[in-house]
Amino acid sequence: MVDKLPELARFSKEYAHLSRILAYRQKEYSVAIADHKCKLQLSPCDNQPSMDCRLLLNINNVSVALELDSGFVSLLLPWKLGDNVLLVPNDLLMAALHYSLDSTLQQLANVFNVPFSLSGVEAGKANGSSIGLMITVNTGGSVCTGRLEANDTIIALLNKMPSRSSSKAKVPFLASIALGRSLLTKIELNSIVVGDVVFLQQRVDEQHLIIRLNRNTAFIGEVKGSQVIIQQRMPPMDDEQDSDPEEQQKQKSLQESQEQDGVDLSDLSVELLFEVGQQQFSVNDLQSLQPGFIFELDRSIDQPVRIRVNGKVVAECELVQIENRLGAKVIRLK
Repeated sequence: MVDKLPELARFSKEYAHLSRILAYRQKEYSVAIADHKCKLQLSPCDNQPSMDCRLLLNINNVSVALELDSGFVSLLLPWKLGDNVLLVPNDLLMAALHYSLDSTLQQLANVFNVPFSLSGVEAGKANGSSIGLMITVNTGGSVCTGRLEANDTIIALLNKMPSRSSSKAKVPFLASIALGRSLLTKIELNSIVVGDVVFLQQRVDEQHLIIRLNRNTAFIGEVKGSQVIIQQRMPPMDDEQDSDPEEQQKQKSLQESQEQDGVDLSDLSVELLFEVGQQQFSVNDLQSLQPGFIFELDRSIDQPVRIRVNGKVVAECELVQIENRLGAKVIRLK
């Protein structure tokens, strides 16, 4: 009997969309608010926490609500009013808010090239479930929060914000540099001993190399000195591709046997990669990997040749020529 799954957190598609936008944007800033130096942090919010005050902003001729807690209100106003902020005459309150916020709103207008202004103030509203942008402000001695309505105008502005520097772009991706590939059954692979010769069923000449990212993604590159020029994408290798007639007949007999007796996992084919080195690529390099792309080899091509299966090196070999066929003679098993 399958155990009942634990209760999982549920998010709306609007919340997921906002989270994804913020994931690729810078979310922490050093700012000055009402002459206070602050650390400001942005995060998605899927509820509407109770706030003391609501400011009505006009952003590019669209009304946007900004809810503030009492700490944020105190940060903006010269008086310590707490929950009594709305008891102040409206014209005096608006004048004080304009004094505190006008320079900040003008900076935002310059950054986003759209007009920002303060148009009104009212009491905070009861809790709700709309999606918003939580603004957490740390002044060094205290923390206060605000919540900005995440309408289409705010989403458009978020998309204009600076991209976050991604650590992924700095993580190197290792690609195999190979001379060729072959397919063997699991039984054939397990029976290899030192001194055996494994023929390359699919290969390139000495002026070319295979740049292999994974089983289904590989390129052929032309070698010019220490540089490699990507020429074309290499199709995935299947059980019949580039194998000789004897190999094809063996695979056909194997398939007929499996249809009669059921699938024997030990006879399934595995890919052998005849690797002569590895190359580091950044994420940006991988996105540019196409015909015409040029890269510098990290190091000279290694010898001996290594046979790699499912990412693991299983043998070291030396290249041999037998009756015009290129093979790899096993000199060491891993």
